[in-house]
Amino acid sequence: MKRPLAVIGFSMLLVLTLFSKTNNSNAASVTLAVSLALLFVSLFIKPLRQNMTVPTALLSICTALCLFVTANAQYEIISKIYNDTTVTVSGSLISLPTTNGSLKYYTVRTDEVNGAKEHINIRIASSSPIDLEPTDTLTAKLDTYVLGTEDDEFLEYYRSKNILVGGTFNGDDAQVVKGNNKNINSLILKVRYKLYNEITSVLPNDYGAVVCGLVLGEKSALSERVSNAFRLCGVSHLFAVSGLHVSIWSSLIYGKLRKFGLGNRKSSAVSILFCLFFMLLTGANPPVIRAGFMMILVYAANIVQKEAEPINSIGFSLIVMLFQNPYCALSISLWLSLLATLGILILYNGINDILKKPFEKIPSKAVKSAINYVISLVAVCMSVNIFTLPVYFFKFKSISLVLLEANLIMVFLGKLCMEIAGAGSVLSLIGLKFIGTPLITVSGAVAKVLIASALHLSSLRYLLMPVTSPLLIAVFGISMATLIFMAHILKKKGKPLRITALCLALVFVLCGTYVYAKSLSTPEIIVRQSDGGTSAVIKYRGYSAVIFADNGDYAASSVCDIIDDNAVSRIDVLALYAPEERARKLIESYDVGEILTDDPDLCDKVYYEGKLSNIEYHTISLSALTVATQNDFCQVIFNGKTTLICLDASSPPEDYRCDRLICCEQYKDTVNTENFSQTIYTKPDGEPVRVVLS
Repeated sequence: MKRPLAVIGFSMLLVLTLFSKTNNSNAASVTLAVSLALLFVSLFIKPLRQNMTVPTALLSICTALCLFVTANAQYEIISKIYNDTTVTVSGSLISLPTTNGSLKYYTVRTDEVNGAKEHINIRIASSSPIDLEPTDTLTAKLDTYVLGTEDDEFLEYYRSKNILVGGTFNGDDAQVVKGNNKNINSLILKVRYKLYNEITSVLPNDYGAVVCGLVLGEKSALSERVSNAFRLCGVSHLFAVSGLHVSIWSSLIYGKLRKFGLGNRKSSAVSILFCLFFMLLTGANPPVIRAGFMMILVYAANIVQKEAEPINSIGFSLIVMLFQNPYCALSISLWLSLLATLGILILYNGINDILKKPFEKIPSKAVKSAINYVISLVAVCMSVNIFTLPVYFFKFKSISLVLLEANLIMVFLGKLCMEIAGAGSVLSLIGLKFIGTPLITVSGAVAKVLIASALHLSSLRYLLMPVTSPLLIAVFGISMATLIFMAHILKKKGKPLRITALCLALVFVLCGTYVYAKSLSTPEIIVRQSDGGTSAVIKYRGYSAVIFADNGDYAASSVCDIIDDNAVSRIDVLALYAPEERARKLIESYDVGEILTDDPDLCDKVYYEGKLSNIEYHTISLSALTVATQNDFCQVIFNGKTTLICLDASSPPEDYRCDRLICCEQYKDTVNTENFSQTIYTKPDGEPVRVVLS
């Protein structure tokens, strides 16, 4: 059997992803019984027994299901013990503190709970900072609750991080014992803490946050606008410490050791130790664990003088991660990192060879070298994005049209910034600040260019292409299935396979162009209703308006989700019927052209330098679509037809007459439907209602 570790790792990953997503223990138990029966049968079928691929996959499935059932049972126990209760805990930090609004968050690994030994990760929220460092021990009385119970996405996120419990301080009862925790994890986190402080002390702004993100994967201090700009450009992977970081630093160390005369085996052994250290230093997130173990196997192969098999190495890293935390199969960053690596391994050489052919006869070595470098980056970008498309289909819902250009510019700058800042922070840490500080300052200048590039590209209109169309997903699936069939069943290689791939790529591009053009030319209103009020996103021909009249605690985040899911990259007009503190996330996350408000002091309360207008009786043109705002209502006029969006539950429309009314279902008994050709009711906290204008 070829690649046994790959068969085991990928079988476990797929099964755990499916069952962790559905979260059905009963179905897992039934599937486990069926898999065990099939495993038993497969051992009596000679061809299957001799090849061992099928029995190995079935055994891996059974193992994964056992892990899932055990993890689910443990989660249920934790939920019963820690939901809505008060406990006294003692423990230490396992990650750097983060800030969100007025709250500080500390993730602590407990040593004791209510005086008994128990190890569990708790995310503690505090309204005031705590003088807590990685080597300190915190003892506190907490009001605890289970994280993510109100939102499936948050639940999946916290499970993938192995953080299941949240807590808040019960009064001021908290004690910190300084420096008494000397275990290896705390000491390494202390190094991370000091490196972070070395960078932020020189660059206490977004430049420093970008540098920390590139070097340490720590981007919690990055402003919403800059973070969103990198995401919209398709380069937020720069902040996910993974293969790029591990390979650069470990290869650099390996190369330097070899240059100084250390043997191959000793250099490889030191590089393995560095990979382990680096994984802990950067937070041991799933992508860095995957990349770290891949590199460890590469260096281990050097020691035993054999060549590492990349796909097997990936399988091994998956096995290690899934045994550590079965729920890490839900990590989007892991899936992106995994698919990107597979894309490079499978597609890079073929794409690189095709792109290089037209330039083979260039006589100048310097020009040819520069062209080959650019082609290499393009080939990597194309390989990565082809394989990561499924994640965009089902998770991100859109893809940046400047992704290639952004990667060409920013990957090089990001790598340069990472190397300069990494060297500078380490030199500062060991007392050579006179060298380290200038290097960190230089890295800040590079980060400034990165931020400016991201902000400029993300402000472009028509930036995002929606990829949720069933047509697009079907074409991609059929294309991949066709290529796999040709390569592995028909054994077609070389020119026939390349011509087929190019034809399928052309079909996909044409379908994508059709979907994109249709999305731009279709005027839509997406309305979200909650108990706190109404919000709406209006989009047409690359223009957008957001009506925000929701006083709910997480209303702005929900509207951001609608904006992101509908391929909107900028907000031309934001009409604020709710207080600015509720809409702060919207204002600070996107490029907003104009804000309509009745608060003339809004700019003093939030960071906004754009145009302010009064919301009452204001009219905006979005291409051929008109939006008119007034107290309690918003009118959308398109093609001579008017749609009225009712925003205030206390003011049902009585004397209005128009083509369409959109309002909360609680108006059903008070609205005179004869005044409207069509009445659409929204449901509080239900799915957003999509209305296509005609």
